[in-house]
Amino acid sequence: MCDLRRYAVTTSLASGNFLTDSRLIAALRFWEPKFSDARLRITSSCVKLIDFDLCVGPRGSRLRSRIIIKRRTPFELSFTPDAIVVRADSAYQTLADFISDAKANPGAVTISGTGKASANQLTQIKFDKLADITTTYVPFGGTGDAVTAMLGGQTSAQWGYTTVGANQGDAVRLLAVATEERHPLFPDVPTFKELGFDLVGGAYRGLALPKSASPETTKMWSDMIGEINKDPEFVKAMLDGGFAMLDVPVEEMDAFMSQKSEEYLRDARSAGLIQ
Repeated sequence: MCDLRRYAVTTSLASGNFLTDSRLIAALRFWEPKFSDARLRITSSCVKLIDFDLCVGPRGSRLRSRIIIKRRTPFELSFTPDAIVVRADSAYQTLADFISDAKANPGAVTISGTGKASANQLTQIKFDKLADITTTYVPFGGTGDAVTAMLGGQTSAQWGYTTVGANQGDAVRLLAVATEERHPLFPDVPTFKELGFDLVGGAYRGLALPKSASPETTKMWSDMIGEINKDPEFVKAMLDGGFAMLDVPVEEMDAFMSQKSEEYLRDARSAGLIQ
């Protein structure tokens, strides 16, 4: 095994990081305890944590992620499922309540989210179409600001993530989550699919190597991430944080990225966000 201390690590996310530098080191320790005392030099020369949340709108912070992906060989670590989040004292007890109000008052139901032409807005547009409703999307600079707006009553709800529920606890209620099965941290919260809406997705995040990395190095890292994602203690820590486990090895990544890109671009064109 190569000495992982040779590899440099940096983050490329301005907010909502799946892994900070210290958390990547902690993840490596799950896989190989002998690196527990390793000090990884933080530069941008080798390994990069990336956000697969493909932006299709104007130039912005998330567009940078698409550029990085073109130059690097990524593989998947995890994803943060979409969810409709409301305050604990909201009149919306269920997703049906939310939909009913939106149908009765087209455009009056406001919902905060992160950025314009982002995954949050695409999900809002997609769900509005699926539910035959019209809501008003209010973009904010980051998830934290979108949460604050929802908690402060500036918006009726938030197109957020399961991590918001994990972080805010009893202050919020999740109406539905965009996973195939119910999230173990929220066993009483239904999925959109079980409520009749074909909606599964969220913020996909992973790790990438330079295109110049050798096949042996690429496979080493891909296999290593796969082992980390199987570690019971690591899985528990991630689920407790509201994340969902998703392992996409490097040999499956091209198909995964193509499928997601096609889906996002189709939804964006349908919504008139791009030509």
